[in-house]
Amino acid sequence: MYSLDVNFLKDRNLADQGGVHQPKKHKQKQPIGTMVPLIAGGALMVLLPAAAGCLLLLVNSQKGEVQTKIQEIEKKIEEIEAQNNKIKAIKANVKQAKEETAALASVFDQIKPWSAILQDIRDRIPRGVQIESLEQETIKPGKDSSEKPKMQLTLKGFAHSYREVNYFLLTLKKSKFLKADQTEVENAKLIPNPDKVELPETEEAEAFDVELPKVVDYTIKTELNDIPTSELIKELERKGAVGLVTRIKILKEQGVIQ
Repeated sequence: MYSLDVNFLKDRNLADQGGVHQPKKHKQKQPIGTMVPLIAGGALMVLLPAAAGCLLLLVNSQKGEVQTKIQEIEKKIEEIEAQNNKIKAIKANVKQAKEETAALASVFDQIKPWSAILQDIRDRIPRGVQIESLEQETIKPGKDSSEKPKMQLTLKGFAHSYREVNYFLLTLKKSKFLKADQTEVENAKLIPNPDKVELPETEEAEAFDVELPKVVDYTIKTELNDIPTSELIKELERKGAVGLVTRIKILKEQGVIQ
């Protein structure tokens, strides 16, 4: 025989609910496509801080390298500046040496030895002319003038005649040591002959009254010229200034004097 088990409690529950059977509600599943933005957003929230940290490390690393390179460049610049300062100092020393050499050369090029000048004047004295004195005087230019001081010479003496004085003047004008346009007779006049004739002390000598012819007392003024000494080498050699000529020739060989 079969037995039928009836669950009246279950049936009672159905009756209590109005006798109507209600189906269970199932949760609706969301499609995967709608979850992608959420997943991506979460990933970004995780990755962005990590990326920022990596980027910061990279920037700091590059910053350190750049700083090191800047320091190296600054060090090289300092070395180059030090070398430039040394070069400038050397150039300054070279310039000073050249200026001192040029100044020394200019001194040599302006020196005119008195021995050569006197010898030149002596060679130009004609017969019948005597030089009693030769004076030199430095004529300084005015305060506002850029001219160099001038060396003036004054020759005084006696001549047998005016003609001989004029001839002496012309020969002086031809001298390469003197300025022709500044050579002139300042004064010339007849005076009693300063020379005296000494006769033996005898009765016959006392009877003679010897009177020497008058002479011309002259004064000639001139100036030394401005021609560089290096252009007067031949004349200096003829007048015996061998030492100065040798120095000038050495300076010319070295290129100090052109």
